[in-house]
Amino acid sequence: MSVKDREAVLTGIENSHKPKAGGNKPPARSFRPQKDLHVPPLDAFYQAMKQQTIFAYTTSQFFMTKEIVYELVPGRYNAHFPVKNLKTA
Repeated sequence: MSVKDREAVLTGIENSHKPKAGGNKPPARSFRPQKDLHVPPLDAFYQAMKQQTIFAYTTSQFFMTKEIVYELVPGRYNAHFPVKNLKTA
């Protein structure tokens, strides 16, 4: 398949979960599709893969160190902060 064809397939699957113009709610998205929703297997696979891919990327070492600079609470301790910069109330 060409790149445009692949994008069209993925866009079609993604748009099938969006609400219609009539105001209907989209089907509930969860890792395990519920049996009463009658989610087609391809849509269930796509949603599971999308969720797992996003989860894997946002919990990766690269993301946590380079994309968002993650620091443990309460943050860094600066013992050499000049006292003269502190404003007295």
